[in-house]
Amino acid sequence: MNLNKKKTFTMIEMMVVLVIMAVLTTGAVVSFGMLTPKRVEKDARMLIANLNWAREKAMNTHIHYGINFDDANKEYTIYESPNASAALDFTIVNQKKIVSLESNISLTPSGSPNLWFYSPAIEDRSSNSLTIILDKDTAVKNVVIFNETGFVKIL
Repeated sequence: MNLNKKKTFTMIEMMVVLVIMAVLTTGAVVSFGMLTPKRVEKDARMLIANLNWAREKAMNTHIHYGINFDDANKEYTIYESPNASAALDFTIVNQKKIVSLESNISLTPSGSPNLWFYSPAIEDRSSNSLTIILDKDTAVKNVVIFNETGFVKIL
């Protein structure tokens, strides 16, 4: 037995390790690149769930619900009217949910950053639909709310 033989890595072993590390790094970079569209999709689905929740609550409880969009802070807040006949009061007392998003928010047509769901006793329906645009980097999702039906859809 030769005791003087040193244990070292051969050049081939070093190259194999480097190739394996390169493949793993490439896979990680590709998967991180796909996170942005998934984050926008997640924000769009969460927005739809909350809009449907507010619409259902308005219909079932005969209380108005409003959503205030804050595009500067990338969040929206859901408010509840204290009673069915009162105008919606956007104060902390009437807050039901505050939701922060990773995506930017913009509304089309632009104007008021507020959206209301009225109880069935109030007939205030216009024929215009509202589009909420969520975007982050190059990923974009449009959430459309049809005023005539209250139906919410991702486009």
